[in-house]
Amino acid sequence: MNLLRKAASLALITVLMLAPAFATQTPLTVQQLKLNNYAVSPGDLTLTFTACDASNGNSFLFTGYEIVIVKNTDTSAHTFTISSVPDQLGRSDTTLTGYSVAASASSIIEMKYTTGWIQSGGTAYMSCSSNLISFAVVRFQ
Repeated sequence: MNLLRKAASLALITVLMLAPAFATQTPLTVQQLKLNNYAVSPGDLTLTFTACDASNGNSFLFTGYEIVIVKNTDTSAHTFTISSVPDQLGRSDTTLTGYSVAASASSIIEMKYTTGWIQSGGTAYMSCSSNLISFAVVRFQ
């Protein structure tokens, strides 16, 4: 019986140690950009930011028609990363790895090209150094 308890304890410790490796990114809601010939109603043009999940990262459905806006709400600089994947030649792009956003500043990038960025399942992965970084993803037509 003692051997069984030791085996169960070891199995539990192993599962707990491996749990972060199986973390799922928190999905972001993609907001649709309104066209200038749209009959605007109050609140229609509000841009909603979501705090970065500093533990698990974030993801969004990536079509190549997105703009990512990053806002740092802190009085210190923080970083974010949009994860690259190898392209057809095996190259990865690290220019959006640990990109620093100054205190109380915002950054914006158009995510037009999916090659080298789209993850399995058709998503883009993002992470941050602090949950004081917020994301808004806007899709244009």
